[in-house]
Amino acid sequence: MCFERAAELGDAEGLALLGDLYIEGQVCTRDVRRAFSLYERAFERGGDTGQMHYAKAIAALRLARCLRCGVGCDVDVKRARDLYLFAHKYLGEISKTYPWWYKRERDEALEGDDFLTQLLCHPSHEERLALRNTNSAHSYTSVTRFLPALSHKSTFGTWHEYFWVSYDHDVEQFQDAVESFFSKQPDWGFYDYLSLLHANLLSTSLSQADPEDYDARTVMAMVIYIVRGEKFDPGVLLDFLEHGVVQRWLQRLQDTEQDNRTL
Repeated sequence: MCFERAAELGDAEGLALLGDLYIEGQVCTRDVRRAFSLYERAFERGGDTGQMHYAKAIAALRLARCLRCGVGCDVDVKRARDLYLFAHKYLGEISKTYPWWYKRERDEALEGDDFLTQLLCHPSHEERLALRNTNSAHSYTSVTRFLPALSHKSTFGTWHEYFWVSYDHDVEQFQDAVESFFSKQPDWGFYDYLSLLHANLLSTSLSQADPEDYDARTVMAMVIYIVRGEKFDPGVLLDFLEHGVVQRWLQRLQDTEQDNRTL
């Protein structure tokens, strides 16, 4: 691959882009630890002036995403905050001349810096627990117990004038279980589930993501995202159920728990 050749030559942008391919599992086997290592090399290879400095800032943003959520590394919120700040500062410099360059990345770096600064200054009890335990193994039985019922259903709900979906009893119970899991288990690191998904998937579509490529925490974040997304996008859960996507996620969670019990 061209990115591999660029990485061999030590090009910072090539290293960062190759890391993205490993995160997304495009044209290669997904490997988040390999991606994190490439991001670190990209940050080290970035220069202090010109385009190389911006390449270093982009690498810093990628590292911050991973460190914020523990993707390919342990969670390190303080380092993530510092890297977000670095990225925003130097990407902001280029905006003085080219305001449209890296705008999305600048906005992400600013949001990340603000969010983590507030988190570090005034963490709630739940968030302190989350920062300590996000890499621990947990049980998802309260959610996976619905897999048999959802796997054997042919219909899951009915549209009402294209405005909202009336879900079957089994689906409603499943939704309640996911919401209960989300609200009662803040120490499992799901308070920031959107950032966790972004760091793990980048531009990969949820419907196309192979759950076998992701750890249990990321798969559970997918489930939470779709169930909670029903509030803002009626029918999204129905679509994912009808295509068997949610069922594949639950199967992955169940298999992961069984594997953990046999260790």
